Amino acid sequence: MKVITYNIHKCIGMDNKPSLKEIIKYLKKVDADIICLQEVLYPQFLKIKSKLKINGMFACNTKTMGISYGVCTFSKFNIEDSSHMLLTSKKEQRGMLATGYEIQGNTVNIINVHLGLDKYERYNQIDEIISYSNRL
Repeated sequence: MKVITYNIHKCIGMDNKPSLKEIIKYLKKVDADIICLQEVLYPQFLKIKSKLKINGMFACNTKTMGISYGVCTFSKFNIEDSSHMLLTSKKEQRGMLATGYEIQGNTVNIINVHLGLDKYERYNQIDEIISYSNRL
């Protein structure tokens, strides 16, 4: 099983120009079974889901200019369940999206996280994620 994670920075490339088409092209090329993206605007989630023709879940961590912004997970497998949790954050709101799958008779859980930039904030957020994962 191939799983990738990618912080797409609202689809703004290194040249400060929108790069959604390039990101979709890359995701098609990689051909992962499960894709975890961070810093995604909801309309971008819908476009990627449509272009990849894949199952997907979106979780809003915050809103930017009135548009939902967060993390999303795409999967070639059926998503059996999902849950979203906001993480304790000092500055920009961060969160995690957990998705569950039944794959070849096994339960598989994937946790897509977007952590803060501050080292100590990350420690606390990781503790929250570990505590959550222990309940799965």
